[in-house]
Amino acid sequence: MRSFKVFALVAAVILVAGILAPTGAVGAEGGCTTAPESQWLSIDQLKAKVAAQGFVVWKGRIENGCAEIAAYPSDTGALDRLRVDPSSGQIVDGR
Repeated sequence: MRSFKVFALVAAVILVAGILAPTGAVGAEGGCTTAPESQWLSIDQLKAKVAAQGFVVWKGRIENGCAEIAAYPSDTGALDRLRVDPSSGQIVDGR
């Protein structure tokens, strides 16, 4: 009986840890950076950095520690939502 209680406790801890674990993002709350907001670039600066990497930028916003830029590569024209680190302008992920 005692081993079942220990097993149940271990299973519960693993389940909670899995739910609360980050999902591959850099920041603690699903963001793209751990840098303080005072070090972030403006949305216009971020859009310019993405454009300099060969994208035609449509629109963008910063939310939850990550910039989301709607853009498309100038060679294909397929719209993409890019996640961008607001402190560096580096593309973290594209969808």
